[in-house]
Amino acid sequence: METKLTIRLPVELSRRAKARAALQGTTLSEIIRKRLEDFADGLDQDFDKTKLYRKLTPEEIAADMLILKELQAIGEEISKTWPQDISAADAIKEQRREL
Repeated sequence: METKLTIRLPVELSRRAKARAALQGTTLSEIIRKRLEDFADGLDQDFDKTKLYRKLTPEEIAADMLILKELQAIGEEISKTWPQDISAADAIKEQRREL
């Protein structure tokens, strides 16, 4: 399965690239496809998992815990008066219809 990609190029660049591709016996689409494959193949090399899973400092953990406690308290306060037969999603949809 393939997908069609549209890109915008300066006319002169497009003309030169098509001419060079033709001289090499290929198409501009094939040149771009090969370059994109090379680019995408390098993704695993560029991705640094240590940045994604870095250790939090004790201060960051404490700040996160405080936020979670505050959110829990807000949720408990809301649930005291929230109608049992209305979901949060339905309430949001109703509010959007009123706008």
